[in-house]
Amino acid sequence: MTDIEVRLYEESDLERVLELADEFHRELYARFGKEARLEENRGFYQNAYLNPQGHYTVLVASTSDGIEGYIVGSSPMDMPELNMHGPRDPESVSWTEMDILFTTASSRGRGVGKALVTAMCDYVREHYGHEEISGYVANWNEPSLRVLRSLGFDEEAEDSRVLFSKEL
Repeated sequence: MTDIEVRLYEESDLERVLELADEFHRELYARFGKEARLEENRGFYQNAYLNPQGHYTVLVASTSDGIEGYIVGSSPMDMPELNMHGPRDPESVSWTEMDILFTTASSRGRGVGKALVTAMCDYVREHYGHEEISGYVANWNEPSLRVLRSLGFDEEAEDSRVLFSKEL
């Protein structure tokens, strides 16, 4: 296994993370036979996920080959309007929602995804005192399903997606 360093996103990572976001969206849109709207997606990433004044926590994973993945997390306590868990009271427990986990195709199966999820769990517990982390994964997204299952997340199937959660 390659040495993997996971750290907070820095502004100097912008172009590489946007390249990875392009790769993510190309894969996602291709799955549904559509063309990715890369410029639109890049704008969203810059204004939301990668905005230093935003509500998102972004970690990047690097190997000797450079940045090979990222994970985005948010706290529904900070943004209740984005609470995807429906009736759950976001005030009842401090928790983080994993919004996006992406690694390059060439890094899958090499521990990059596991390192990102583990680091996000550690980060939100240590810096925000959060007690739980959760997120939805499409039921066809085998790489993410494998990572979360291997890390012992609880899962609950819902139509075309699976809700994963873990106490920290």
